[in-house]
Amino acid sequence: MKIRIIAALFVFLSGSLLVSKELIIPNNIQIKENSAIESVLCNLADSEIYQPIDLQVIDDFMIIGNAKPSEIVKLDLNGNVLIRKAKEGRGPGEFIFCLSPRKFGENILFVDINNKILFYDLHLNFIKEVKLALYTRDFVITKNNNLIFPERYGSEFYLSRYSIDGKLLKKIGVKEEKYNPKDEFSSYNRPRLLAYDKSRDIIWCDNLGKYELRSFKDDNKKDLIKPEKELFNKYKTIDKDTGEKVMELDGRSIRLISINDRLFNFFHKKEIAYVDVFEINKFVHIKKIRFKNKYVLISIINQNEFYGISYDEEGDPLLYKIEISGFK
Repeated sequence: MKIRIIAALFVFLSGSLLVSKELIIPNNIQIKENSAIESVLCNLADSEIYQPIDLQVIDDFMIIGNAKPSEIVKLDLNGNVLIRKAKEGRGPGEFIFCLSPRKFGENILFVDINNKILFYDLHLNFIKEVKLALYTRDFVITKNNNLIFPERYGSEFYLSRYSIDGKLLKKIGVKEEKYNPKDEFSSYNRPRLLAYDKSRDIIWCDNLGKYELRSFKDDNKKDLIKPEKELFNKYKTIDKDTGEKVMELDGRSIRLISINDRLFNFFHKKEIAYVDVFEINKFVHIKKIRFKNKYVLISIINQNEFYGISYDEEGDPLLYKIEISGFK
């Protein structure tokens, strides 16, 4: 009996240690170039979608926020336009940009630069809008119908929790580097993109200024993915013309996606698109894939299939289907 208790205690403690483990991408990891099939579905410019600024697959259709003209567009999974709604402005039901479209029940929510969330039905009929205190870009909806936003200002590394009616409930996170108003680059230490692991109720976020992924659960920081050699290296240089210090980023996240036991981080580095795939259940990095195309937008179809938008040499946005293979 004692042996069983000791064994059970060992398993429990081992699990606890894993939960607090920092995730490191190994050095000299092999980049797999033949683990993804990238197939063009359509040229979005043929449907007068010239500047897509966001993409989200919802059930059996997709939503694209378009900037030229400013509109929200519903398409089938082959890229054919079903409905488009353009109502540019700052009044009720009007928007400048359709950013981060998300499904909520029988509604589609998205944020606009006018500090508000707009609610539309699945046929793109306007329902209502909710004002927010601060400008935001990305957000996720938790299983208790809270909205989580990355903190807009860089005083501290925080996320914000809102109710579905736009009421600020709590700022979550931890104090990190103290904000220094004299350091113009201090604000780059803040969250930018989010992903939600519904089964574990965990929120993942990236760092604006460097390759660093963090998770939050129960309002506390948990795990950290931080490569030994950072791909998003923050540094200051002197502009030769103006003599001013400028920020240069070696890379930029495109999209964080959490599904089942995997976390996908799509990012750019030196004009090339990659994805890092993590097995969250085991706290290991599975693979890094280099894509043929530089994707500006990514959305998930299922665990191994994604849609991506890239521009061709003529500047037209092309919709690709991306199939990532090699998983057991």
